[in-house]
Amino acid sequence: IHLSSQEAHSDWIYSVAYTYQGTLAASCSRDRTIKLWNVESGQFQLTATLCGHSNWVMSLAFSHDGSFLLSGSCDKTCRIWTLADTSQVRILQHDSFVNAVAISADDQIIACGTAAGAVTLWTVTSPSGSEPLRRQHIWDIVNALDFSPHGSTLAVGYDTGDGSSIRVWDPTT
Repeated sequence: IHLSSQEAHSDWIYSVAYTYQGTLAASCSRDRTIKLWNVESGQFQLTATLCGHSNWVMSLAFSHDGSFLLSGSCDKTCRIWTLADTSQVRILQHDSFVNAVAISADDQIIACGTAAGAVTLWTVTSPSGSEPLRRQHIWDIVNALDFSPHGSTLAVGYDTGDGSSIRVWDPTT
């Protein structure tokens, strides 16, 4: 059942995410922008356009408490945006395109997956330019990742060139 349609971006949309509260959604695009949408009425009403990435924006993840948004981009960054005033508060630099981002259930750990096959963990409070908590090389393109509800595992989807696999690992070790 089709409920509604909304003109959103000027180029391909790569990801859409909802807050856990269900009041806000975000979309990101090849047009290098992130759009925030009020969805309380059941319709997508544009509330803000976030600019700052210099290349395609590939992935999004909202914090569980609804206070911030992560974005991963082909500009080799993960950016943290506060939703209170839609400002960019941190830039986490990577060595390759950031294809996937996720946040732990306690909103403390950020995971980023790259086209170079790295999974990098950061604390939410990691300042721009800082070193990550951990970096693990998968050796293949990371296309998706997510924390388990209790944060005890991180599932990573990657392309091996002749197929795709999921690798599950403990983010605390």
